[in-house]
Order: sequence, then structure tokens, then C-alpha cells
Amino acid sequence: MTELALSLPALDPNALFFEDQDHEVLLRESEEFLRSMTRMRRTEGERRSRQKRQNMMERMRDQVKALEWIVEHSDEVRVPELTSSLSTQLVDSESMRMRSFLQRSHQVGREIRRLEQEQSQLKRLVREHKLAQKLLRSWVAPPKKSEWELDIDHWNELSTANYEAWTLDDCVGAMKASLEMIHELGKNNNFVSSGCDFMGWKDRRRVDIETSTMHFGFVKEFPKSDAKHIFELFWDMHFSAESLCQHMMGWTNKLHVQLLQKVSEDIYIFRNDTKYSGIDMHFHTVYIMFRLRTPTGFMHCIRTAPSPGIQSVFEGNSGWMNNFYWTYMDAIPDAITGDLTGCRVSFSGLISSHMAFVNRMMLEMVMTLVRAEHSFIMPLFLEV
Repeated sequence: MTELALSLPALDPNALFFEDQDHEVLLRESEEFLRSMTRMRRTEGERRSRQKRQNMMERMRDQVKALEWIVEHSDEVRVPELTSSLSTQLVDSESMRMRSFLQRSHQVGREIRRLEQEQSQLKRLVREHKLAQKLLRSWVAPPKKSEWELDIDHWNELSTANYEAWTLDDCVGAMKASLEMIHELGKNNNFVSSGCDFMGWKDRRRVDIETSTMHFGFVKEFPKSDAKHIFELFWDMHFSAESLCQHMMGWTNKLHVQLLQKVSEDIYIFRNDTKYSGIDMHFHTVYIMFRLRTPTGFMHCIRTAPSPGIQSVFEGNSGWMNNFYWTYMDAIPDAITGDLTGCRVSFSGLISSHMAFVNRMMLEMVMTLVRAEHSFIMPLFLEV
């Protein structure tokens, strides 16, 4: 242990002191170098940023200058002939690029306006073409028919194909049988009446429950009315379904009248299709219509005519009605002068149908009389 300590060299205290001083100097120099480098980098960054801002401001000034020039010469830029003379005044690239952009934008705007005008013209041509096609289709193709009209066409074809024409002798026999029945019905005075006047109409009726038959009658007198003129209007009305609906049945019901045969000027045979409102069933009938001159006036009669050929083809939701109506229009004398200046209208009939429809039929008859009165007789009073 003593030997080792003696073998170590002796240390100089002054040498250690100088080594510590050199180390401190080196540290201070390093710190100053680092601070100087940091200042240099900061200064260089600020210089570059300032230069970048200056360059950006310069470009912005050039762009503003170019925009001011273009706004000042915008009308001239739109004209292609003037651009060549103005191009020499634009030196910087921004102005040239802006001028080119405005020229292209004006060209595109003109092209858009041209295309919009062509589009409006094409739309107008398309509308005219569609309208022309619609008109041509309406001329060439028949209009679409309703279900009622299609049924009428079908019924007319069936009736025409299955109707057997009547001879004059057949018609005369049916007329005689009708007059005899009217005479027999007139003998029976077993009528009931409500005792009321429905707008001047007096009623009477007789019901046979066993046969589901009702004999009814309505009477009304009209002073200062020409019986012949009223009868002619009443007769002509039965040739048109529109006239019957307008003057008697009303527009709530649907009616079709088909003339099957004209036997003479006073004898016709028709087929009738009726659809009453509120009743989901069609009613058909074939009837003979004739007129006669009586000692006191005129007579009009409608009676169902037997037609087994037609009746056999109407099936489904269709009903067959037996109608028998007759109307007398007699001239009546004036109470003071005695001249035949008035008219007595007597409307009678024999309904043979389902009892469920009897009340409905009577209501239809009353409404029919009121409509007919206002259509044929009231206008005559207004003319006077």
C-alpha cells in the first residue's frame, strides 16, 4: 500500500487551474456562436418574408392596374377588331391573360344567348307539332266514347239485327186494341184521388196489386192556349232523346231513342233505353207511337209493342218495361165568349212494372208534367 502511493506522479495545482479556465472560455464562445447563428437565420427569414410580401404587393398592383385598364376599355375589348390595336398597350402578362379571358367569356355569353334563343324556338316548334298531332288524331280517330255511348251502339246493333218490321195492318190492329182498352178503362170509375191540385194538376189513380198495374190520370185546363199548336210541339218532342230530357224527363236521367220503323206520318215504332238516376239498371222497351184527330181535339198514344226478337237479346242488368200512355188535348170554349180559345190536357197511363218502382214512376210522371207545362205552355203566355 505504501509502495503504490509513492509510485504515482505528483500533480501540479496551477496546471489544473488553467485547464478549467480554457473550458469556460470555450463554452462562452460556443454560446455566442449559437446566438449569432440564430440572429442570422432570423434576419434572413425576415428578409425573405419581406421580399416575398413586396413581390406579392407588386403583382397585386400590376393586376389592379390591368383590371383598371380593362374596365376602362371593356367596351373595346368586346369588339374583336379593336383587340389588335389594344394589345400593344398591354405589356404585362396578367393584362394579356385577363383580356383573353374576357374575350372568351363574351364569346361564350353570346353563344349561350344564341343557344337559348334556339331552345325557345325548338320548344315552340315541339308544342306546335304536338298540337298538330292531337288535331290529326282527333280528325282521323273517333273520339273516345263513354260507357253509356258504347252500350247504345251495342243495343242499336242488336235491335237492328233482331227487329221484325210491322205491316200497316199490324199497326192498325195494335191501335184498335189500344183504343178499346182506353175505352174499357174509362168505364171503371173506381178511382182514388189525393184531392189536391199539384200546381193545377188534378190526379186520380187505381192500383191493381195482383197484376202490379196502376191506372193513373192527370188533368189541367189552360185558358187562351192553342190546342193544335201545343199538340204539334208535344208530338215533335218524342223524336229526340235530347228534347225528351229537356222538356220532360230532366237531365239527371239518361235516355236514348232509336227509330226502328216509320209506318206512316202518324205511326212510328221506336226503341227506348232509359237509365234513371239512383237505379242501377237499364230499362228497355219497344213501342208504337201514333196520333189521331178526335171530335174535340187530338190524341197521342204510346204503347209497348211485342218484339220477342229484340227482347230475347237484352239480358244481364237490363229490365223490360211495358208502357201504355195516352194524352188528350181538347179545345175548350171561353167562359164569356164561347170561342174555343182554351186547352184541356188529360195525361193518362197504365204502368205495368215491379211494384217497387211504382212510386218512383208516379213521381217521374208528376215531374214530367211540370217540365212539359213550363216548356210548351208557359212560353205561349209570355209571347202574349
